[in-house]
Amino acid sequence: MHVVFGWHLDGPTFPETPDGSDFALDGVVVGPLGLLDILETRLGLNGPGTPAALRIAQYLARLRSIDDGNQFYSGSRAADEWSTARLVLSWRDELVSTGWSPKAASWQSPRLDTLARVEAVKDLLLQPGVPDRVRSVAAKVKDAGTVEKLTLVDAPESLPLVWRELFDALAESGAEITRPTSRPRAARSDLTRVQAVLSGEPSEPLSGDGSFCIVQTDDELVAADIAAEWLAAAPSENDDLVIIRQGDSTVFDAACRRLGLPRPGGSEKSPFRGALQVLPLAFETAWAPLDAARLLELLVMRGSPIPYRTGRYFADVLRDYPGSGGRRWADAWKKAEEGLRNDLSTSDEADTGIGHKVDASLGEWRQWLEPRRFERDTGIAANAADEVCRRVQRWALRRAAGTDDSVYRQAANAAAALADTIAASGLEMIPKPQLDRMIDAVVAEGIGRPGTIAEAATWTTVDDPSQIWSRSRSVLWWGFFDPGQLVMRSPWSEAERSELSAAGSAIVPADDVLSLRLAAQRRALLNATDRVLLATPALSAGVAHATHPIWHELARLEERDRAIIDGRGLRHAERVSLAEREWQPHPVETGTMPGSRRDWTVPGDLISPRKTESATSLGSLLGCPMKWVLEHRAGIRESVLLDMADDNRLKGNIAHDVLAHFFAAAIPENEQGVRTIVEALLDSMLPEIGSPLLLPGRLRDREEVRRNTIESAVSLFHLLHENRLTVTATERRIETPLDDQTTLAGVVDLEVATSNGQPAIIDLKWSNNDRYRRAEIEEARPIQLATYARLMNGDEETGFAPAAYFMMKQRRLLAVDAEPFPARFRVGGSDLKAIWQAIATARQRLLDDLGKGRIVATGIPMKATVGEEPVEVDTAITVEPPCRFCLYGRLCGRRSVQ
Repeated sequence: MHVVFGWHLDGPTFPETPDGSDFALDGVVVGPLGLLDILETRLGLNGPGTPAALRIAQYLARLRSIDDGNQFYSGSRAADEWSTARLVLSWRDELVSTGWSPKAASWQSPRLDTLARVEAVKDLLLQPGVPDRVRSVAAKVKDAGTVEKLTLVDAPESLPLVWRELFDALAESGAEITRPTSRPRAARSDLTRVQAVLSGEPSEPLSGDGSFCIVQTDDELVAADIAAEWLAAAPSENDDLVIIRQGDSTVFDAACRRLGLPRPGGSEKSPFRGALQVLPLAFETAWAPLDAARLLELLVMRGSPIPYRTGRYFADVLRDYPGSGGRRWADAWKKAEEGLRNDLSTSDEADTGIGHKVDASLGEWRQWLEPRRFERDTGIAANAADEVCRRVQRWALRRAAGTDDSVYRQAANAAAALADTIAASGLEMIPKPQLDRMIDAVVAEGIGRPGTIAEAATWTTVDDPSQIWSRSRSVLWWGFFDPGQLVMRSPWSEAERSELSAAGSAIVPADDVLSLRLAAQRRALLNATDRVLLATPALSAGVAHATHPIWHELARLEERDRAIIDGRGLRHAERVSLAEREWQPHPVETGTMPGSRRDWTVPGDLISPRKTESATSLGSLLGCPMKWVLEHRAGIRESVLLDMADDNRLKGNIAHDVLAHFFAAAIPENEQGVRTIVEALLDSMLPEIGSPLLLPGRLRDREEVRRNTIESAVSLFHLLHENRLTVTATERRIETPLDDQTTLAGVVDLEVATSNGQPAIIDLKWSNNDRYRRAEIEEARPIQLATYARLMNGDEETGFAPAAYFMMKQRRLLAVDAEPFPARFRVGGSDLKAIWQAIATARQRLLDDLGKGRIVATGIPMKATVGEEPVEVDTAITVEPPCRFCLYGRLCGRRSVQ
């Protein structure tokens, strides 16, 4: 077998065969992992791979076993066990790669002595790392004769000692060790001059002949268009082209597809894709207090363990009342069970079989939605963490069996690896920070974006310039900027280096590691014979990148600016000449951005009255018919992930619920009793309806809710007592039919009655100030109060019940009527019966217009346009357009598209 070995050649390479031909028999091009896999397979030494997280956990157990509090790592381990174990293990593996033998000497250095003692802990397993595996192979390969020829792309002296020992062992087994032949130089050109500078030769001025170009653009969109057009300009010359897809190439893929070219592929891997997120989310929902946002993410993610319809029941609860438990949560479980039974009832299965399936499904869903929860400060029990891992693994394997999506198999493997890691750590309780680090280590590799695999093409793609190890005619380097790969500073002192050297270890200096990396990246330019095109956007995915180190090396090139091409100029040129190719740019059709638009027309039969209207939907209709249409007839909603209650909305919902529970029960006789009961209600209900306020960092918000809710209860208690008002109902849903078969519905916060039975309405509001609600009453537009009064009354003929807003943060009543409320709280300007009649008239007029297909966005100023007359909204009540809180501003043009 002929093996070409390079330190950076794991993954795609160019050439792909030792002799550069299209295929090879008994010949491969590999990096360290590839060579190790070949030799282990031939020697019968290979086995299942070991996740990095498992080795960290195993090494942590060893560190813990000898830690008496006086070791060099003791303080760090007390603060962060996992990170300490990960770092010290990397030191240990580096030592092994240098040829370190812990028994070879009596170590004077305390650190080296401690590491030797850790190595001597044989009763705790430590799976071999790559250097250990290399040592094992080197010890057995001498007599195996597994490789006939080994070509070393990198200088052996720049590699770790254990690899050099492996090469020596291969040579002893009969392998011919060679280095690549000298690189072919390009014909005299700018590329030749660049190669001369990179080889340390004297610099000559560039001529701008196009053999070496760097295209600089503001962002990757323009760079992708130029690179794709360059490829399309001469398809027949792409046979010997190598594309370096450094970084994410999704935008480049899209540009190639627009021109009918194959997709280069190569999106960056991420641990935050698809099913891989189920494992961390399953653990995030196992902590107390519950982080409702994470549970919501689990419910709405694609491929969620909870079926979509079932998940929506619980997502709707979490949106307004984030928490677990309580009556709304119980109602969601009832809906889930009813929906499941209805689905199964259509089958021919017997009732007993249906009941068994329902119980099994509900039980499984409860494991996800209501798992056993643990306090963040004390940590999760190891056996409980293992249960979570196994649950995720079972789910992922079932999904993998029914789909071709490999992400599920990776998710199953990650869950199994985490379970093994937890077991190997030896911990009975795992603190949340440490578990988070374990999860990060398990899913660290991530996966690429689905659908971004490279398509068949005449060119070859590589992920890194270091993977071009021999001659190539042309190179297109996508993403020519600093990859940000850092070289870790060596942890060893001079004394430790001397001691290691005396014991036969050979530490590769950090400068040599950096030099090896840069030398490998230079090969992309040094191996090119015809042309090199570098694409360097200033921003990639909105992130600014530093200049590639190779560009700094070329700083001494004379007339270097002749190689720099301004990509902005190319976009407006009639004909482009770049890197020895010419083309006529595809014309870009210019147009104006859509502006604001007040009047819209649709077929009238698409818009019909709703079956049920509420005070909120009526306010939306009167404030902006377009908002009403988009929300209630088109069904365009904001994602529940973005719409989950927080800040004032969350605090108001909590206070509403607590006060409703308080006034629904027997009211105590004194203020202290009020405070005691409301405080107890808050403590019991917060986990059910306001768990975000229980999370770390929310103490201030939690205390604000506590203070204002208690004081609101006290104020209402005194108000009711002083005015002899009795609470008759809380949060009662009332429905009544309207004239057009529409049902008017609403939930009244507090219904009260005087001593002679006269009803009244109090609507609870949480706001930073009361100006908006006060203005509503003064300007005769309190739609909510008028709607509730209409609901309480049942018709429009008799007098309406008195109504008022109670502003909880200000502990202030804003009453429309003086009776039965104190006169000092009355805000003049409104007659609820007259307002409701105006609402009904305006509603009918707007529905008539909508029935004709005319929709008006009232937030857009009215102005005449050519050929059109603006639609004038003439209603019996003036309602301010809800633009400040509207989600649809970018559709009507009220807010510009960013």
